[in-house]
Amino acid sequence: MKRCAARFSPRRQGVPVLYLRNVEGHRKRRYEIDGIFDRDYEAVNFDSDGAPVSSLRIQLSIHKDAIPFAPKRGDKVQVGKEEFTIVSCEPDSEFGLVLVLKKA
Repeated sequence: MKRCAARFSPRRQGVPVLYLRNVEGHRKRRYEIDGIFDRDYEAVNFDSDGAPVSSLRIQLSIHKDAIPFAPKRGDKVQVGKEEFTIVSCEPDSEFGLVLVLKKA
């Protein structure tokens, strides 16, 4: 069984985000949304022996209705002047999504 816990990060705050999606080749659609950006999210999972395994990741939490489509791997987000690529999308509570990111 896989469980996850997070430590509180003082850097976690709501920020304006530009969501970028390629449509029909190289044309990009842009959506201005708000999200909670966390550059140092610590995920703690447990391996099959029950030993804790922690890792740091970059993530963005958004409301699932923030964009009119489901986020997908390879889409981009811009936070400030930095651009990130979506690695995966995970559900977060009833109305939220967590976008796991990597530096573009």
